[in-house]
Amino acid sequence: MTPNLSLFLGACIDLGLDPSAWIYADDSGHRLTLPAASGKLGPIVVHDDGDEFIVDVGTIHHTHFRGFQYPDTTDVFRAAIDAARFVLALMSDGVCVTVDYLDGRCICSSHFFLDSENLTPDTIGNSRAGIRGGNIHTERFLWSGPV
Repeated sequence: MTPNLSLFLGACIDLGLDPSAWIYADDSGHRLTLPAASGKLGPIVVHDDGDEFIVDVGTIHHTHFRGFQYPDTTDVFRAAIDAARFVLALMSDGVCVTVDYLDGRCICSSHFFLDSENLTPDTIGNSRAGIRGGNIHTERFLWSGPV
């Protein structure tokens, strides 16, 4: 396992996440995979990309945590912590992933934290948060499944 992925797992442990649930692979880049909770969203995959972590949420979304964006450090330590916090929030249904389609073609994906919109997993279904509107069809997902 790479030192960066070890940092990430250490941050997960500090947050109370079980490190044994992650599967390490190095066949096409170093990465850790956490199996999916629901079939539509897919697994969480954390890639070690040298100076950053790339977190895939299934095949529908990914986000970057870059070490160089933290002026007080010269390594990826803070990025590992932020990536682990994102994963914890995602697994706790605190992050909504959105996928937008135009004429049946995927045009973008995004995510937002439910607490930033004063929402909970129980109230998001009644909100328009993350939905573009117009002729764009938006699908929304929590880790536990579709919204």
